[in-house]
Amino acid sequence: MKTYLAILLTFCFITTTVMGIQDYCNKGFKPQQDGQYELDLSPMDRDFMMEIATNTKPSQKITRTYVNICNPLKKPPMTYDEDFCDPNTYVCLRLFHKKGDTERLDEVEELAGDYKNSKLQPEFKVVSEGQDLSTDGTQFSLTLHGGNVLGKAQTVEITLECGLPETRENPNGPNLISDDGYITKLHWKVPFACATKVGEKPPSNGDGGNNGGNNGDQPQEGGKSAIGWFFTMLGIALGVYFIGGAIYNYKVFNARGLDLIPHRDFWLDLPYLIKDLISHLMESVTSRRHGSGGYVSV
Repeated sequence: MKTYLAILLTFCFITTTVMGIQDYCNKGFKPQQDGQYELDLSPMDRDFMMEIATNTKPSQKITRTYVNICNPLKKPPMTYDEDFCDPNTYVCLRLFHKKGDTERLDEVEELAGDYKNSKLQPEFKVVSEGQDLSTDGTQFSLTLHGGNVLGKAQTVEITLECGLPETRENPNGPNLISDDGYITKLHWKVPFACATKVGEKPPSNGDGGNNGGNNGDQPQEGGKSAIGWFFTMLGIALGVYFIGGAIYNYKVFNARGLDLIPHRDFWLDLPYLIKDLISHLMESVTSRRHGSGGYVSV
């Protein structure tokens, strides 16, 4: 019974998690009806934080906006429930006032979400109609609803712009364009907003905009991969050597402590050998510098 209950709860959790992912964040999402292009916004399934600081007497006003376009935001660690937006919020605003080293949280606002009686109702559209959606500067529009601040319905309009030179490892967060109390407009330039034609591989980071990634960083990526494999295999070989040698010494020679190390004397003497080698090389270089241009007396 307990096993069945655990399986059921796990299934419900997985189903809820999968259902929470928005369609436009799935790999292979096609932003147009003709289906010629596809997007992969799945790497943006993380919480981004945008901070704006304004000097106001006698304190500093700090506005922090949290955004996740794919899944509901996660409450920051060490944060009380009342100090963050309701669960299933996708865009959350927190207003602080800082005086000296002390920060005070004054407001928490849900700008977009899918909770209680609110519905996210995302709208994903292509702004750059009639052009190659894989080119730098291509724009998409994402509109999120469901927020409510002091009885005012909130809307978040996000312009996603293709930025081929932007980094994929640590993408930037959005920039605030305007906020009139009803509509919050954000601009977000990321490489993940660069579409690819169906069947083509997305360009690698910093490939200079080559759509297929045929030239770009391919040789460099291969070099890095080879070096990574080399050190991985070296680490595995050293692990097998030391662990296997220790087991062998323990089983065959009943060794204990330092005696378990295979070829113990060599490894203990290795630092001194390296030191002597470096000293010898330094002496050789020094003697050549002093001896060049002179003569040796007989």
